[in-house]
Formats: sequence, C-alpha cells, structure tokens
Amino acid sequence: MTVAFEMPHQLVRFRGSEPDLTRVEIYAAPPLDSLQAAPGSSLHAGIFLFDPDYRPLWSHRDTVEVGDVPVGLSYTLDLGTGEYHYGVEARAYGPESEARPAARARESLEIPGFPPGELSVSDLLLADAIRPLEPSPDRREQLRIWPSRTLRFASGVPVHLYFEIYGLDTGEEGLARYRVDLAVEDARQRNVVERVLRGVVELFSRGREREPRVSWERVVPVSADRAMDFLFVELPELDPGEYVVRLQVTDFATGETVERERRFQIEAGFGT
Repeated sequence: MTVAFEMPHQLVRFRGSEPDLTRVEIYAAPPLDSLQAAPGSSLHAGIFLFDPDYRPLWSHRDTVEVGDVPVGLSYTLDLGTGEYHYGVEARAYGPESEARPAARARESLEIPGFPPGELSVSDLLLADAIRPLEPSPDRREQLRIWPSRTLRFASGVPVHLYFEIYGLDTGEEGLARYRVDLAVEDARQRNVVERVLRGVVELFSRGREREPRVSWERVVPVSADRAMDFLFVELPELDPGEYVVRLQVTDFATGETVERERRFQIEAGFGT
C-alpha cells in the first residue's frame, strides 16, 4: 500500500504567449524526508492535466537527482480558458511493483483568461528572493526570481512579491499611471507590513499609526499590453498561522480597480 504525503506547491497564472492563452507556472517541493530520498538517490516525478471529467489531457514525467540541497520541481503550461484538474507527484526511484511513499498535490484549476484591453492582474507570485539584473527593470527577464515552493516562511523573514498588470490605459507616449494598495493581514485582519521596497527604493516604512493598507503610485512603460512590478515586503516577528497578502491596482486613466490575494503560512522554525 502506498503512503501518500502532501506536496507543497505554488501555482501562478500569467497572460500567455498569445492573448487567448494563460501561462500556468507550478513550483513544488517534494518532502525528501517523508519520501526516504537521501542524497545520491533519485525521484520519479511528474505532472498530470485532466479535463473537468478527469479525462487525461497531458502529462510529463522525469527523473530528478537528489543532492545536498532541497529538490524543486518546476512546470510551465499554456492553457486556454476553461476548467481543469491537475496533479503533481513524486516518489523515490524504484520498480513499479514496489510500494514506495509518494508526495502528491491534486487540485482543480480555473482559467478565466486575461482578455486584451481589459484591466486585470496576474496571480501574486510569492518568492524567497527577487534580484534585479538591471538598474531599472521593466520586464520579467530583467529579474532573477527564486519562487516559494511551499508558501511557508519563517517569522521575521521578508516576503518577495512579483505580479503583472494587463490592460492599463496608456497615453501617446506608451506610459501608464497606476496606484497599488497593499496589505498583509493576520487572522484579525490587521495589516502587519513594516516596510516595502522595490529593489533599493523604499516605498513605505511603518510610522506610529498602523494603516489598514499602504499605497504608492507608479508611471511605467507598457509593452505588449503588460507591465510588471516586484516588491520586498518586510514583516515583523509574527505568530505561526495563516496570513494573506491583499493587493489592489487602480488605473488612474479609467478609475478601474482589480484585486488579487495570496495566502501563506508563517511556521515556527521553518527554514532553519
């Protein structure tokens, strides 16, 4: 009998290479101790995509070597609008006839799309670190991102955030002006943000009052109907539990607003 463990992962949806496609990125972290996968061993890993009735649509399998650092699984898919189910799985290398512990993530997936000319924002990608590769990056390719594969952070560790905005109204010079409102809330809906930076530029620093949200404005170039933003969010020492990042984007030209949120965990001793 196969013993199954949870596969921590983060799924993020961005506009795809074509207007009618959505790029789905999945970042997962197999629990090596639970899988009894020691350094020098290997994992069987795979991703599986199904339609709403669980008919198989696509799959990919590979073998991953286990070393001295945590193993990360990364998958990217371009999907049309609709509803899907997906699974990510990993288990220690061995014959199929042999019972081995497995780690699995199985979820439903909705793809509403990002229609051209309509204000929308991608999912929020939470990261362990983001490093600009250029002095003033305006494209994702100019960033190096280490995505969180577990959505778990240690208390006092900053959370890095990346997102894309689509459908901003631009003037003749191809520039758009928007405002971001950000909060990281605990179970009592208190905003716990201490400081927000983009690269080395400080956008917000906590004063004496505890604002319900923090906000700032940007004027940015828009390429192919998309703009990107990335943030370094400094948090205080927090109790273990679930927290939520809430983000609202307002287009100054039209007054339209869109919102996204992402839940994550603060865990005692995580990452030590």
